Amino acid sequence: MQRRFQVVDKRFEAVDKRFEELITEMRRGFEESDRRLEKVQENFTRMVEELSKGFEAVRGDVAAISSRYGHRFEDIFRDIFREALLTENVDPDKLRRLYVLDEEGVVVPPGSATDIDMMVSDGECVFVEVKTRTELHDVWKFLKTVELAEKQEGVKATRLLLVTLEIDPATRLKAETLGIRVITSERDH
Repeated sequence: MQRRFQVVDKRFEAVDKRFEELITEMRRGFEESDRRLEKVQENFTRMVEELSKGFEAVRGDVAAISSRYGHRFEDIFRDIFREALLTENVDPDKLRRLYVLDEEGVVVPPGSATDIDMMVSDGECVFVEVKTRTELHDVWKFLKTVELAEKQEGVKATRLLLVTLEIDPATRLKAETLGIRVITSERDH
C-alpha cells in the first residue's frame, strides 16, 4: 500500500511539475503577447498622431485658400447665378461689396469688419449673400450683418437674397420664414 502511495505521489509530483512548467510557459507567452501589444499600440498611437498632423495641415491649407480666395469664389458663384439674379431684378454689375464694421462683436470679433453685397437701385435696397454651402448659422450671420449694414449705411433692406449652391431643406425653410429669398442650384427645392 505504501509503495502504491509512493507511486501515486510521484505521479502527482510529475503532474504538479508539468503544471508548473505549463504555467511558466503561459506566463512567458502572455508577457511576449503584452510586449507585442504594446508595440502595436505604440505604432497605432504614432500613426494617429501623424494622421492628426496631416489633417491639421490640410485644414490649415483649406482655411488659407478660403481666406485668400473667398471673395473670388463668391464672384465666380455670382457669375454662375447671374441669370437667377437677373430674374430677381438684381443686376450683378450693380452689386457692390460693402464692408461693415462690427464694433460690438455681434457677427465677427469686436472692431473687425465683415462684408455683404448690396444693391441700391430705383428706391430698392437689396442685400445679397453668396455661399457655397449654407448652414443655419450662416442665415443668422446674414441677418445680423444686414442689421449692421442698415445702421452703417442709413438704409432699410427691401429684399434679402441668399445665393447658395447647397442648403438643407430645414435651413432653407428657416431662411424663407425669416424673409430671405433663397436661390440655389438644388433641384428638389
